[in-house]
Amino acid sequence: MSRWGTGPASHTCSVHSTRLDDGPAGIDAGRAGHLGYVVGVDRLGRAAELRRQGADVVVSDLAVLLAPGQPEIGAGAEGV
Repeated sequence: MSRWGTGPASHTCSVHSTRLDDGPAGIDAGRAGHLGYVVGVDRLGRAAELRRQGADVVVSDLAVLLAPGQPEIGAGAEGV
């Protein structure tokens, strides 16, 4: 995992890290790793489950996470 910036070889502080995942196990891993922000990606209609697992925000389209004013931004974020 160190190649992703979370292992012992990394100089990245976990509280400044974000995890994006579409499964409850991935959300759990983000919480267990004390990551700063955990984003649930609802691809299968499981937004409520991802929120229960501890996602800080659940989106159905990653484009909603782009900076305001970007043409790709669409609706679909819950909790943003």
